[in-house]
Amino acid sequence: MLVLTAAVVLVGVLCLLDLLLTLAVTRRLREHATKLRRLDHRGARDDDAVSAGRLPAPGAPVGPFGATTVDGAPVSSDSLADHTVAVFLAPECADCREKVPELVSWAAGYERGRTLVVVDGRGTDPADVVGPLEPVATVVVVETFERSVIDAFGVNAFPSFCVVVDGRVTVASMDFSRLPTLPVSAARA
Repeated sequence: MLVLTAAVVLVGVLCLLDLLLTLAVTRRLREHATKLRRLDHRGARDDDAVSAGRLPAPGAPVGPFGATTVDGAPVSSDSLADHTVAVFLAPECADCREKVPELVSWAAGYERGRTLVVVDGRGTDPADVVGPLEPVATVVVVETFERSVIDAFGVNAFPSFCVVVDGRVTVASMDFSRLPTLPVSAARA
């Protein structure tokens, strides 16, 4: 009987040890899964936004539009040079406001004529978003409910950007770390 009791106690201790190790492994797997989701979140977020119709799919044509920049210059779908980066911001969007310094720094290394910033100015005064970007980008403020520039790109997500080549979107993303790194001299070529 003593041997049977010792065996049952030993099996019980081994089961308890196995349970503790399983819980520890499960906790560690959850931590790693969270880290992987954060790392993969950028691409998945863009894929989800494309499938939800918030961003245009790569290869989508830019529709016709015509607008006037804050400098008073006309801009249209026909005037977009290859490798134009169109950035979409809304002043009431906290993420958009946070991206402005990063965007200004990036745009300073890109050709101004190939950087189009479209600001949805229908809700909040866009001055503090437009001001820092004006020296480094072509800026259009959409102030009416006719969103021709925004609709031409098929964008319904802020902040986001699209890269245009041959009148088509080649990249659409909400992840500003994916902004192209084309040097100014190469952009002019």
